[in-house]
Amino acid sequence: MVLRVGLCLIDRDLLGLTHFTILPAHCTVCTGMSRSSRIIWGFAATGLLAAALVFSYMRFSRVFHVLLVSSVVSDHANSVALDSLQRRLRAGDIPNLHSVLVIQHDQVIAEWYFEGADEERGIRRLGIIKFGPATLHDVRSVTKSIVSLLFGIAIADHDISSLDSPVLDYFPEYTDLQTPERRKIRLRDLLPMTSGLHWDEWSYPYTDIRNSEIAMDRSPDRYRYILSQPIDSAPGTQWRYSGGDAALVAAVVTRSTKVPIDIYAGKKLFAPLGITKFVWLKDGQGIPFAASGLRLLPSDMAKIGFLLLHDGRDPSGHQIVSESWLRESTTPQVTAVEDKSCTIKYGYFWWLGARACLQDSAVCRHGQWWSVDLGFTLTGYRDRHRGGTLQQPSAEPRARSARCSGRRVKPPATR
Repeated sequence: MVLRVGLCLIDRDLLGLTHFTILPAHCTVCTGMSRSSRIIWGFAATGLLAAALVFSYMRFSRVFHVLLVSSVVSDHANSVALDSLQRRLRAGDIPNLHSVLVIQHDQVIAEWYFEGADEERGIRRLGIIKFGPATLHDVRSVTKSIVSLLFGIAIADHDISSLDSPVLDYFPEYTDLQTPERRKIRLRDLLPMTSGLHWDEWSYPYTDIRNSEIAMDRSPDRYRYILSQPIDSAPGTQWRYSGGDAALVAAVVTRSTKVPIDIYAGKKLFAPLGITKFVWLKDGQGIPFAASGLRLLPSDMAKIGFLLLHDGRDPSGHQIVSESWLRESTTPQVTAVEDKSCTIKYGYFWWLGARACLQDSAVCRHGQWWSVDLGFTLTGYRDRHRGGTLQQPSAEPRARSARCSGRRVKPPATR
């Protein structure tokens, strides 16, 4: 099983990393790992920002206290591979990277940072930035996956009683919307983006008011805007990519816990992991953007990866997110993208797909993106608990560019 948010890969032959397994990540981002507990991950931008993470079976506790760059690499072949990777990075063979870290045996054994364009949510340009270890990165739609983790924490704390609760129970002020048809929409319909409410983020660029998310952002009442949309399909039956569903889930967390979701995240998820530096962008009313508002450090994204690989526990063994929630939220709930050769499923704000999907892909042109998500690629996540091994790479041997799998559509303007 491959768990991901991003939908691209870059060929391992291009990197010269013969001892690395290349797995699906996001456009123009190279990711890889070896069977000897190695991580390599990077942040990228093409006038915007993307990111990728790949995690192997590893012990990673010391990274939480100190990140040291080590010049010692025990495996000579991998040392040669790292040298080759560095040359290719410096030569621009893998364009638009902001940072790359390689972590082995709890230490950063290689670390590179670059200059590149930065933005906030694909809307506000921040100019050319010289990235470094203390530079926050625009993680875009991985924010949705963080919201999923926070929802799971609220469930475990009994702040949210049931996934089968009607969504409108949490919005009693909208008395005119409390119709039998709309009250059929449950919390469990929001998490896999199957609310049935009309939503269209893919037909128009994120600068166009006809884009549902932009219309929501500009609405004086974002929750009324979402909940008053026409019902296009029965709840739980049809998937639509929806920042609106994510906004409602975040609102449910806030209303259930009586804590704004950015503060809740800082207290319940980030602080236990030692994540102290982050920004969660807000709208004009002070509401955090649940679909794409987070900015995080590269090293802190690795800490979240550690959490996922260790059944929701931090390095001390403290349970932050319940194992049962991780299992449920990464179980396929609905088919998101499907064509003759590829099926991509969706969980609770997690993309889920088989390796074969990556072989039938559309080319990512420079600056053309139909999604800009932080990609968590966890290979063998379930098999790890059953004594399984890492899956083998699926990249074509001579591919020379990043490629996006999924919908064969002309991407809208960048986000």
